[in-house]
Amino acid sequence: MSPPMTHSSLDARRRELLLRSAELRVHVTWQAAELARAAAPVFAVADGALAGGRWLQRHPLAVAALLALVAVKRPRAALRWGLRALGAWRWLRLLRVWLRPTA
Repeated sequence: MSPPMTHSSLDARRRELLLRSAELRVHVTWQAAELARAAAPVFAVADGALAGGRWLQRHPLAVAALLALVAVKRPRAALRWGLRALGAWRWLRLLRVWLRPTA
């Protein structure tokens, strides 16, 4: 059994714990900043992809014109890419069903 702690030893222990807490907070802040720096390029690519998706939604005629041009110039390639796009679309729909929260 440990001896009872005195008021001064409790104060000393409290100061130690406060110091350790401050050190840990500094360490966590540093780690969060490092993680943010490491993830920045990934987030930049994701932001660009989202911006591209928004542009496509705002300019459907440009997309349709490009698809029509490809279909006229390279019909086989257009068919091949169309089938791939259809497969990707179906796969994404299935993935959304699997990832949907159950509640």
